[in-house]
Amino acid sequence: MEDKLLGFLLLSASSTAFVYYTLWVIVTPFVEEEHYLQTWFPDRYYAIAIPAYLGLLLCVFVAGFIGHVMLKARKPKSC
Repeated sequence: MEDKLLGFLLLSASSTAFVYYTLWVIVTPFVEEEHYLQTWFPDRYYAIAIPAYLGLLLCVFVAGFIGHVMLKARKPKSC
């Protein structure tokens, strides 16, 4: 039962984030700057900057992990 609850919470959180980001990126450019809907969203610069920085961070983490595994698996040379 706990797995179903955790799955439901993760699905709900990711669905909410997807809908929020979609509205932020697709809908807000067509809404006037003075409209109250614009107050719910940060500047559109962050709609591109945040995923770009997160993608860069993910690439750095993956490269570091692969480097760590390669260094750990290196066999010493025999004399």
